[in-house]
Parts: sequence; C-alpha cells; structure tokens
Amino acid sequence: MFITKKHIPRRTFLQSAGVTLALPLLESMIPASTALAQTAAAPTPRFVGIFYPHGMAPGYWEPKAEGALPEKLRETAYALACDVAAADGKVTQEEARILQMVRDHLQIGRLPAAAIERGSRARHTH
Repeated sequence: MFITKKHIPRRTFLQSAGVTLALPLLESMIPASTALAQTAAAPTPRFVGIFYPHGMAPGYWEPKAEGALPEKLRETAYALACDVAAADGKVTQEEARILQMVRDHLQIGRLPAAAIERGSRARHTH
C-alpha cells in the first residue's frame, strides 16, 4: 500500500466505489517488484451467481413442484407464446394454429385471449 498525504473526501470515495467494484485488477495496483502471491491482491477463485429475471423476486419465477401450470400463470404463458409468435411483426397461419392449440390447452377464454393477442400485435407491429 502506498501512503500519500492526499485526502479523498468520503463522498467521492463512495461515489466511485461502484465503478471500482466492476473494474478488473490492474497491474498498476500491485506494488512494484513484488510477487503477486505475496500481496493482498493475490487472486482467489470465486463465483457469484445472481438470478433476478425482469427485476422480480426469484421465488416467483421458480416452480414449487412439477406438474401442470398454476391457473394464475396460464394467461401469462399465453401472452409469452403470443409475443414469441408476433416478434417478427406478423403471425403466419401455422403460428395462429399453434396459438389456438396453446389457448385451448391452457383453457384461456375468448375475451382474455383476444385482449392478449391485441396487446402482442400492438407491441410487435413495425
């Protein structure tokens, strides 16, 4: 560690802390003529995995058990299928037939299905 008589304000340090956490170890941070293993910067293999899809709590995205899709998620699943089908800006007859099979399998009513399809169409038309 190098000791200098420079003062860094606490606020400046805290503002830049997020950036320094994202930076890799730079060679200039290691004291000169010192082996890396003898310094505090000796690399330690670590792994951190964080899973937050769409900014939501992870527990809501992981199934509690195997089996059928819960009833409260059926419309969400159909909306996802509609978004996938409409992602290129158009829905072919084959895709429409598959969506109808998915809608029938998930037991989605005609009115909610029409609203979901219209929303997907509005999001993905160019």
